[in-house]
Amino acid sequence: MLSATNTSLPAPIAIHGRSGSHSLGRDVAPELVKSLLEAIVAVWDLEEKAAETCVDLAIEVIHLESARRSYAVNPSAPYVGGLAPWQARTVTRYIRENVDRNIPLTTLAELANLSCSQFRRAFKTSFGDAPHAYIIRQRILRSQDLMISTDEPLSELALSCGFADQSHFTRLFVRLIGETPNNWRRKRALPQRSQ
Repeated sequence: MLSATNTSLPAPIAIHGRSGSHSLGRDVAPELVKSLLEAIVAVWDLEEKAAETCVDLAIEVIHLESARRSYAVNPSAPYVGGLAPWQARTVTRYIRENVDRNIPLTTLAELANLSCSQFRRAFKTSFGDAPHAYIIRQRILRSQDLMISTDEPLSELALSCGFADQSHFTRLFVRLIGETPNNWRRKRALPQRSQ
């Protein structure tokens, strides 16, 4: 049986923004939490180790979702000095759809109908990060999703997330998350079932 005394839960993902590190909160979609809990209950009686792994993965998914939502635009928030809601939506959608490619600042500024310097200031005001830092965080989030959901080698995964190579990916991943991608993935891998 799973208990607090014999199980260590993973630390929250170290994603730092304007509001500090993100952890579990009310911003996580209730449907997501419900479906994760149902999956854990389904595995619980099969094998204790598999259940513990599912709990760890569920917590990690909740952390990822929480981090994603913390970067979402609040349409009711005032945008004095920042991007207008339509600009923020347009730019974040473009980044999300093109995160695997080079995204020049000039392209983002054109999408928002601003000069590069105006865009840089407004983006930082709205998101708490410079555009380049925000793009790197989105690439790291995409890589974490892929590491959990696929067996793709890290070198291919790095290229598919828009990094120059695996070394570039690893250096930025360690800087933002605090451990190597290989260690991060290994800790979250589902145990192989014996036949």
